[in-house]
Amino acid sequence: MTTANLAETCDVTARRYGVPVERTMELLEPLLGGPLTVIALDLETAVRAGSLRAQHYSRGGRELSLADAILLASAGPSDHVATADPLVLELAVAAGATPVRLPAGR
Repeated sequence: MTTANLAETCDVTARRYGVPVERTMELLEPLLGGPLTVIALDLETAVRAGSLRAQHYSRGGRELSLADAILLASAGPSDHVATADPLVLELAVAAGATPVRLPAGR
């Protein structure tokens, strides 16, 4: 999980589902450092993410979020990319990562 995805998770769970950020972090804490590793954004990955988003973003069409572009730019061949977003799953395969389809949210 990238730092951008962690920020997005805190934002969405608070804004959309009313879950306080502190509670989200309590739930994630046991996973961090275990199945989930938090990856900080560096310059090379930021440039790669910007390029990916520019290539795959289409307003009103297939919209790739910046956080998802960062996730994909951070993923390597031994990584798993878990999402419900079909575009991110497709691009994960192209990046050489293992896609993990999550159930769609409400």
